[in-house]
Amino acid sequence: MLDTFYGYFTPGSVEKKVVGGIPDEVAASLEARGVLLKRPNTYGAGAGLTYDPEVLKVVWDELVSLSGARVLFHAYFADVLMDGARVSGVIVGTKRGLRAIHARVIVDASGDADVVARAGAPFEDAGVLGIAQSLTTTFKVINVDVPRATAFPKKELWVRMASASGYDLPRKEGSAHITPLHGVMVTNMTPGRGCGCHRSRRAFLRGDGGTPTSTRVHALPARSNPRVRTRGTRGILRGHRGA
Repeated sequence: MLDTFYGYFTPGSVEKKVVGGIPDEVAASLEARGVLLKRPNTYGAGAGLTYDPEVLKVVWDELVSLSGARVLFHAYFADVLMDGARVSGVIVGTKRGLRAIHARVIVDASGDADVVARAGAPFEDAGVLGIAQSLTTTFKVINVDVPRATAFPKKELWVRMASASGYDLPRKEGSAHITPLHGVMVTNMTPGRGCGCHRSRRAFLRGDGGTPTSTRVHALPARSNPRVRTRGTRGILRGHRGA
């Protein structure tokens, strides 16, 4: 989970809100809890809504429960069940083993076309038609002097990062932005690559799959996620519909 929603507003000098519905309900609930901050897009593509990810988890749980849906926590998609050319269900892995879930409609909300790929439907690999976005592995820094940090020119920061001795940083640019939490900034400086298990292992052992070496040396991580969510390595081909 990241910490900012993009796409609510159009870019440019004249801002226009283009998203409503359920996303608006989520944003309103976060704002009511005092953990939503509208800020300029780090990369210049429309304003972003930055939130506290821990509170967002609560908001999502509440909205899903109110809708009448049931959630299976810690159940991970493993495979599809096929009825001819139609996906009739999925296999998920849980602490009790594998479990089959049948449904009339399956929505691939993996963010990485996992269901589509396992079903044999066509997709394209990231980077085929352009530069692939690296995995966004962000981390938080606390007790930050925010006015001083935000006043420091970004390009000068990149120069200092590139010339710093003793640290092998895999990414030479990125972002560090403010959050709704006092003295907390979120930093996106560390790239990751695709779905390869061995490649991911090497990245994390080197220190560039999460918190980069420069921060890791000077701070103890407050926690570590047991699983990395991968998205954006596959794209569903437009115009394709399953049977």
